Amino acid sequence: MAAFLATKTNKTTIARLSRVGWDTVARICERAVTDCLKPTSWKAIADIKLVEVNWRRHHNYLTLFQDHAGKKIL
Repeated sequence: MAAFLATKTNKTTIARLSRVGWDTVARICERAVTDCLKPTSWKAIADIKLVEVNWRRHHNYLTLFQDHAGKKIL
């Protein structure tokens, strides 16, 4: 849930909804990205979707690349 919400909102909101700290939210996101990332042949991908979430105060950004046809995070 926290990794999904990271694509939609900021860490403060996720931490409050999940009742965990910011550092826990960051570790959850790192683990989700690491688990989802596998070596991918970029040559086979024709359509890429870019999702970027940012937080105002500290200018932190989370950028995700998604295979639009395969619905997988690259």
